[in-house]
Amino acid sequence: MSIEAIRVCAAVVRKGGKVLLTSRPPGAHLAGKWEFPGGKLHAGETPGECLRREIREELAMEVAPLDLLREVVHCYAEKTVALEFYRALASDQELARLRPLDGQGWGWFDCAKLAEIDFVAADLPMARFIM
Repeated sequence: MSIEAIRVCAAVVRKGGKVLLTSRPPGAHLAGKWEFPGGKLHAGETPGECLRREIREELAMEVAPLDLLREVVHCYAEKTVALEFYRALASDQELARLRPLDGQGWGWFDCAKLAEIDFVAADLPMARFIM
């Protein structure tokens, strides 16, 4: 019996030499660990639609998804995730509106220092790619 991977789209939003990260909200799987913002792809939804919806729902801002940067499949003990990381742009106006809506932490992290961040395991390959 094979387990189907959960498809997840994540946004890589950069500002200068920093990248936007969010922490997993309290009560969530891997709560408190850091990740690139995004979420599960719904049936019938394109990756771009997923990213726009997830960022709007989680951070109250709009992004423009661009190109696919990297794909990662990671097997946790309880589930397998297939992540698609997309470069995404947000205007200065949108970045000023950013606010966490799920009780999660967020911040701009220096791309050269991502090795110091306590990432969810599935996001580590993208962090290494950026560094």
